[in-house]
Amino acid sequence: VYVAGNLNNWARSGDLWKMRYDSKSKLWSLTVPISEIKKGTSNFYEFTFRVDDKLVDADSGSSSSIYCHGYGYRYVIKGI
Repeated sequence: VYVAGNLNNWARSGDLWKMRYDSKSKLWSLTVPISEIKKGTSNFYEFTFRVDDKLVDADSGSSSSIYCHGYGYRYVIKGI
């Protein structure tokens, strides 16, 4: 499972963006140095998860997701 978005040119692979699963807590996590996050021209970051090389739609009912015409639902972090 990878994080993919406009913050990393929609990465397809690479250890930097690969999430880690903790079987004890049953949570996925990712820590990336801020210097590795691509600064875009917009005031928000759009991302989702890549599983088996396929982008997975964000939860359409989430208050932090938007619909991107032609691409599906993506999570958004605003004001960074």
